[in-house]
Amino acid sequence: MQGGETDAIQLQQAVRNSMSQTSGEINLPGLQQNVTVYRDERGVPHIEAASLSDLYMAQGFVTAQDRLWQMDMSRRLTSGRMAEVFGPDYVPSDLHYRKLQLSKAAEESLDRCSAAVREILERFSAGINAYIRQASEQGSLPLEFVLLDYQPEPWTPLDTMLIGKLLAASLSENLKAEIYRDQLRSRVGDERAKELWPVYPEDGYVTIPSGDLADGCTQLDESPLLPENKRLDLSGLLRLLSGSSQGNGSNGWVVSGKLTKSGKPLLANDPHLDYEVPAIWYQTHLNLQTEAGERLNVIGVTLPGVPGIVLGHNDQIAWGVTNAIADTQDLFLEKFHPANLQLVMHQGKWEDVTVVRETIRVRGGADIPLDVRITRHGPILTEVESHDDPDAAVYGLALRWTAYGASAEIEAFLELNKAKNWEECRECLRKIESPVLNVLFAAVDGTIALRTAGSIPIRARGDGLVPVPGWTDEYEWNGFIPFEEMPEVVNPEQGFIVSANNKITDDAYPYLISAAWDTPYRAKRIADQLQRGRELTVEEMSSLQGDLANEQADTILPILLEVLQRQSLSPDEQEAVHILKTWDRLDEAHQAAPLLYHVWDLSLRKHLYEPQMGADLYALMADGTNVTDQMLRRAAEGQESSWIKEAGEFDLLVYQSFQAALQHVISLQGHDSRKWRWGDYHQLRFAHPLSSLLERIGATADVPAYPVGGSRQTVCLMGFAESGRVLSGASWRQVVDLAALDRQSYDILTPGQSGQVGSRWYADQAPLHVKGELRPQLFRPEEYRTGEKLVLHP
Repeated sequence: MQGGETDAIQLQQAVRNSMSQTSGEINLPGLQQNVTVYRDERGVPHIEAASLSDLYMAQGFVTAQDRLWQMDMSRRLTSGRMAEVFGPDYVPSDLHYRKLQLSKAAEESLDRCSAAVREILERFSAGINAYIRQASEQGSLPLEFVLLDYQPEPWTPLDTMLIGKLLAASLSENLKAEIYRDQLRSRVGDERAKELWPVYPEDGYVTIPSGDLADGCTQLDESPLLPENKRLDLSGLLRLLSGSSQGNGSNGWVVSGKLTKSGKPLLANDPHLDYEVPAIWYQTHLNLQTEAGERLNVIGVTLPGVPGIVLGHNDQIAWGVTNAIADTQDLFLEKFHPANLQLVMHQGKWEDVTVVRETIRVRGGADIPLDVRITRHGPILTEVESHDDPDAAVYGLALRWTAYGASAEIEAFLELNKAKNWEECRECLRKIESPVLNVLFAAVDGTIALRTAGSIPIRARGDGLVPVPGWTDEYEWNGFIPFEEMPEVVNPEQGFIVSANNKITDDAYPYLISAAWDTPYRAKRIADQLQRGRELTVEEMSSLQGDLANEQADTILPILLEVLQRQSLSPDEQEAVHILKTWDRLDEAHQAAPLLYHVWDLSLRKHLYEPQMGADLYALMADGTNVTDQMLRRAAEGQESSWIKEAGEFDLLVYQSFQAALQHVISLQGHDSRKWRWGDYHQLRFAHPLSSLLERIGATADVPAYPVGGSRQTVCLMGFAESGRVLSGASWRQVVDLAALDRQSYDILTPGQSGQVGSRWYADQAPLHVKGELRPQLFRPEEYRTGEKLVLHP
């Protein structure tokens, strides 16, 4: 059933067939006892079971009902098997992921699992496979399988481990940044490139200050200069990385009971990831009560394909996470033997590399063989070719990454689901290695805490900013930051903890976590609001999650407007300046000023960087906001960088970029400034991965576009592309009051719970999310049992 061959009637029938059964009874071979699943008004499954075995089997079955195709895409992407379904267009992606060797890392992590966790993974997989069998037999597989004409393979515990590795990949930006900086040095020279090395404002917000502040910016090691004749073709890698997600982070904070109305802690968390449909997260409530008295009652979200709850709360504790922005990836330049690419230089001697033979299967095309070379540092990501000239050096880039270690993150979260206090939670965090996360915690006993969890390498030398020589031990990793010395704060005097991808510790901390932090604007805004508060409530925390104040504009806009005061402005320009001068610095969708400001910001950066570094590198630019903001502040003080001088000096850069921005706004929304709206340009759209195919057969699974406020620098983060399309933001929001976890817990999932095209729960939460609204989590049986009831029988 493909393309134009599918008529509307057939399509409608396929949609109807694929709808999940959410009420009545289903026989589920393998269960020991009945399991009851209640779905509430948002489609959230509340699963009641009498044994752990049945609980996780039922969770697998229910998750597959709503998200099977998404789960299949996730495991295929991570293991480099997309071309088997989509054909030659996905070969570059498959080649990249095969080189990353995440499947091998997943296998090693699976081997490390305890027997108890392995049993959970097996039962969870059994539930998924029971759904696959039933849906296949009944002709009710999700619509995407029908459109693409293929059958899902059985699910295995290894597939679940792959989902964990995919999350680590999505939160690791170092690989891309190192490639960008390496190529920048080649293009503009070492001295000018280092002007764009990452910085952090001296007055930037720090989550855990030591009380003994060192110099305000991280002191970076001298980056090594690599051979000029590396002969590396990075064009393909650059294209892949340019298309990857940018700026994935999160907001999170916890407030002590001494600042809250209820007298107990409040916790708020909203992970920022790419906006996707189906949603990245899957809401679930697990309720276990055994005859022996074992009890588990936990609600929140998980990643489709992963058992348990990743973020959420039980009846004693609540937790959330933010991306720690830790530098966990290093690129090593390996020197190969010119006539034998199975040998690589190390400490003056040739040593063997491991070669893994991969085969990319391509739908509608021939298989593609691939030899992945793995050195002591990791897999080679670039192409290497032998030379007849014995003096011609052959180089390749190897990736060393903490995600390659056998890790136990899934086990950590399964144990965290049962934790009752900070001490138990802290022990669970020992098992997290990749990605590195800031875990925020609150408990009914009044404790609030934050701890950075995961493996962060200790480098013998270097700062992780650029590729380093692999043929010497100079830049090796000397272990990892010890668990007991990782950043941690418990019950701070100020009464709250804020984490928003900002700098975690000041420079008194003895280890390098990262040299490249996100901007401090969101964290500062959150902290400022909490400092002013007393008797804080859930409602105020929810409102803060939707806060549209742009603190970057508070810092940078006055500098830019001062330059314009020195120019002879046209009437249109004067009107635009007036709009900016009278702006309240809120990135509201209905205002004109945010449109002017953000289009000007994009124009200024484009004028400043693109002519000098080229469009390909500019698209990959890392650390851009912190670097640019510091450069502008210093230029206003008479310290112009070489980049500004090359662009034509400070005043000219500011004025010309303003003129270009104004003309672009006029071209977008006309000359009448009264009709300019940030939200007419800045819009949130959820596009199904198969949108084009669905359109060709006369259907659509896309969600209507929403005009939205916010920006990359507001607490209500809405990261956008030059087109104005919003690409990333709060994938899920949660606010909980530890005084009444069963009555005062709220969340919203973007865009909806179901991945089934045509389901009423497919995108029903999107309009609520856009309005900044949360909905109650139904934690008490008397509330959620009023929903649809499905009984799973042995």
